[in-house]
Parts: sequence; C-alpha cells; structure tokens
Amino acid sequence: MAVGLFYYFAFLVIPALSKKKKIALGILYMIICFTLFCFFRYISKGVKDIHLLLSPTQSFFKVPFIHFCIFVFFEYFIYALGYWFAIDSIKKSKKH
Repeated sequence: MAVGLFYYFAFLVIPALSKKKKIALGILYMIICFTLFCFFRYISKGVKDIHLLLSPTQSFFKVPFIHFCIFVFFEYFIYALGYWFAIDSIKKSKKH
C-alpha cells in the first residue's frame, strides 16, 4: 500500500500541484487519496471500535488511528516530493 501511495503522489498529485492551473485538481487528488488510504488502513487493521479512531491513548507507542494515517500520508508525500524534484532537475539538466 505504501508503494502505491508513493507513486500516486510522485506521478499524479505532485505534477498536478506544480502547475498553477491544476492546483485544485491536485488538492482533490490528495483528499480522495487520504480518504481511500484511511479506509483501506481501517479495513486492513480491523479497528473494531469507532472511538479508537480519534481518542488519544496513554502509551507513546499506541497512536490513534487518524494520527497514524496523517503521519504516514504526509511521510510518503515528502518522499515523493523529493523524488519528483530529483527527476525534474535531471530532466531540466538534460535539456540544457
């Protein structure tokens, strides 16, 4: 699932966000992706109680579901952003 998230960002979301006319489309892609990511994460981990989605816990290692989704989502966004900048700079250097 993480690999798909990375490539979704690198080849669909970030190129859309990099163009001024497609920023709204890029934001829509991110909202859809975040919703689907949370849904599939919820299904795959089998969270049974709805209150566990938002409630804070006492243990440092037990992160609430939604916080975990946000962290992983933006973690792979940052990885894909770095990848996209590297590929974009290579393409620009080959043109010159």
